[in-house]
Amino acid sequence: MECKYRSGFDRADNITVDDYQLHRYRLIQRESRRKVLVAIGIGGKPDSPQSFYLMPLDSIEGENISRAALQQFLMSAPAENFAPHVADYFRNKVFQKKRQS
Repeated sequence: MECKYRSGFDRADNITVDDYQLHRYRLIQRESRRKVLVAIGIGGKPDSPQSFYLMPLDSIEGENISRAALQQFLMSAPAENFAPHVADYFRNKVFQKKRQS
């Protein structure tokens, strides 16, 4: 799990994650054979963001992530839903992919 906080979107309605960081996360994912999720908080305060997204690393295509790309990963009430959401992701997506391989 990698956590990012941004105070808001830039003028192009994106947030940016440095390419060297994405490269490092992908290397960790490949070497550990474990999926990496990126938790992204936007707005509010770092310990209480206005919006909270939980995005699989594999869904990040480049260092600019658009607001539109993030929308499908928006979590409502993250404090209550975080653990079930992560468990559901791994049960329904990651393990199915491993069985099919």
